[in-house]
Amino acid sequence: MEKPRYYFIDDSDTVHLDFSSLGFDYLACPYRFEAVFEFGVWRVRGIVEDTTMHLPEGSQALHYGQQLFEGMKAQRGPDGRVYAFRPLENARRMNLGARYLKGAEVPEELFLRGIEEVTRANLPYVPPHGSGAALYLRPMYLGVGDNIGVKPATKYVFRIFVSPVGPYYQGGFGPEQGKSFMVSRSDRAAPQGTGHIKAGGNYASSFAPGSEAKEAGFVDAIYLDPVDHRYIEEIRPAGKKTHNRYQKHRLGSKIVYRKNAIIEGWTEISTKQGKSHHNEQGECGQRKHQPSTLQTRRSISPVRRSSAASAVNACTTTWSSSRSILTVPGVSVMELA
Repeated sequence: MEKPRYYFIDDSDTVHLDFSSLGFDYLACPYRFEAVFEFGVWRVRGIVEDTTMHLPEGSQALHYGQQLFEGMKAQRGPDGRVYAFRPLENARRMNLGARYLKGAEVPEELFLRGIEEVTRANLPYVPPHGSGAALYLRPMYLGVGDNIGVKPATKYVFRIFVSPVGPYYQGGFGPEQGKSFMVSRSDRAAPQGTGHIKAGGNYASSFAPGSEAKEAGFVDAIYLDPVDHRYIEEIRPAGKKTHNRYQKHRLGSKIVYRKNAIIEGWTEISTKQGKSHHNEQGECGQRKHQPSTLQTRRSISPVRRSSAASAVNACTTTWSSSRSILTVPGVSVMELA
């Protein structure tokens, strides 16, 4: 990628923030990436500075919830470079939601271009390696336009903003860290509903149960399966599975797996793939991992990708103060800077 037209002038490569004490809170960074779909094509606005979005009052995102978002992190590795973990899977998950909501899909190369450009633009806000913090990226997708009827939009906005963040749960997650959760009487997602996509409405419906749990002295809510209200389905608003994405409930003497209830989690899936690969291959290094390249259209700068093994050149490596990356064939990190 060519040198960007935005830059910072200072002796330091990193802004002066106490990254180790950050919570999971919004901190506006200077730049965000935006593209607009209209008349059947995506138009890239590129890097913009305005934190305020101006939408028509009839937009489907405002009235009918035709909106999606993703959440991912850019981390600075021990080599000083910046990486994103499996961003292509986030692009595919967003498009799963776009298809379900009958909206225009975001081209995968556009999604990855946005991730790379917005990270490079805000590079001084990427926390240093070992700080326990990361640069959180929030891709978002809105159906907009002058409308009043219940129907899909014809115009869409795709935007990515970033914010340096610390852990969602300070000090860790689980009873051993003093975290307790209250079983909610509410259902998080209906069978055959929108629980498998990251639609905004899935989260708004968790505000009341979450507030009830916190008022009772708990960290958050645990949701049971909506069929029998007997089996734990997930923790928190959406996407935090307790064990397996195919949630179990009994039907007679059989165990039935409920699909389309919870979004895919790439960390969990990659961890399982890593364990499976390690069990099959034995000690690290017995299988050679070859770098892979993501091919993009000529009009968009190619994005370099490499397997976790070749990117960090180790079986596992410290990614932050408390996380590591497993070397898994075909599981990639994207080098951003």
